[in-house]
Amino acid sequence: MPKPKKPIHTTSPSVDTSGVGSESPQLKRREPPAAMEADLKRLVHSLEVHQIELEMQNNELRQSRAERELALTRYTELYDFAPVGYLTLSSAGLISAINLTGATLLGDERSALLQRRLVAFVAPADQSRWAEFLLKVQTSDAQEAIELLMQRGDGTIFNAQLDCVRYAVTRTGAFASAPADILSADAPPAANEAIETPRQVSIALTDITARKAVELKLNQAMLIAEKADNAKTEFLSRMSHELRTPLNSILGFAQLLEAGSPPPTESQQNRLNQIMKGGWYLLELINEILDLASIESEQVTLTHVPVSLAEVFWECRAMVEPQAQIRGISLEFPALERRCFVLADRTRLKQVMINLLSNAVKYNSARGKVIVSYALRPSNSIRINIEDTGVGLSSEQLTNLFQPFNRLGRELGGEQGTGIGLVITKRLVNLMGATMGVESTVGVGSVFWVEIALTSAPELGVSASQSSADGIAPHGGTQ
Repeated sequence: MPKPKKPIHTTSPSVDTSGVGSESPQLKRREPPAAMEADLKRLVHSLEVHQIELEMQNNELRQSRAERELALTRYTELYDFAPVGYLTLSSAGLISAINLTGATLLGDERSALLQRRLVAFVAPADQSRWAEFLLKVQTSDAQEAIELLMQRGDGTIFNAQLDCVRYAVTRTGAFASAPADILSADAPPAANEAIETPRQVSIALTDITARKAVELKLNQAMLIAEKADNAKTEFLSRMSHELRTPLNSILGFAQLLEAGSPPPTESQQNRLNQIMKGGWYLLELINEILDLASIESEQVTLTHVPVSLAEVFWECRAMVEPQAQIRGISLEFPALERRCFVLADRTRLKQVMINLLSNAVKYNSARGKVIVSYALRPSNSIRINIEDTGVGLSSEQLTNLFQPFNRLGRELGGEQGTGIGLVITKRLVNLMGATMGVESTVGVGSVFWVEIALTSAPELGVSASQSSADGIAPHGGTQ
């Protein structure tokens, strides 16, 4: 018989109910060390900084996007409302883009113009020229321009100027003008593949109808003025010849009477003097009119050769000095190198110098001076100055100085003159490739100057007539 099992007694641990709700020391939460707390703070701060930076970047991106949209709007407005028409042609000559101004010029809606041939808006008379021109533009990298007669959608004709240039479009949509110069065997394949062919043509279309009308009126006015000028020149030439023939007879008979026997009485001599004075004045006027007419009709032939300036000075002084002595005017010429040569027509240069010297003597003050000087210029030229001590010219008189037959009020004085001497002088100076000017001060005097190019001495050496200029001392003058 089995033995009865002994009951198993378990002892449960004693529970302290006095501290219900409290944790044992082992189950208490550990506090993080100080180092870990510092790392957490740094991490939180870093995240806050990154958040601020992201917000700033977002703001910048939003601002940049707004600016780009504004710039695009402005560009679109500038493109659409530009004063000239802008359009783009495909390689087949079709309109692929056009602004509002261009659509207005062609007289149709923009949407209706797209994918239409521009040649349809060229007047039939100019269509072949346009076809040749477009082919030239498509095969050239240079900007080209052409003027055509074009017709709008309603059939009205207008004059147009088309400034054209071709360009290529990359696969990314960027423009690459004149790519033929940059594409070569040495270029990387990616660069060659980035260019799309065929190329398109960009055109600036301008309505020049008003300009053409003005040009036509100007051309007509120029033709009328040219005919009138030719008629005036021919009239002056014929009348001058017709007047000079009897005038020479009058002067000849007056000289015969003056030298006849018996000699004329005092009253007769006074009358002869008046005839001679008026006759020589009229002859001078006629000769100057003929000279001016020949210059204006471009019938004057000049020979540009090396001319000794010292020799010209010497000869002009000899011709003007008697007139100056009669009036009590002293002449002062500079010491100049004999071998100083200018490029000019010898006869016309002397005519210019004598005219300026005669005016300086004629319109000088009593016991005045005429001072001739020169200054070498950096442009391989020499400026010749002719200064007087006369009454001078006002600014208004200087403005009207080179007008034909305008004597600037001197016609009321005692000096005779034609009023065209300075006009002839200035035009002769210009024909010789030189320049002329004047500076004047009222009450002090005037300085007329001529600037003319220097040149080397002629190869044949010094002429016999030039040797007469030895009286002029070696180099001197105003530097």
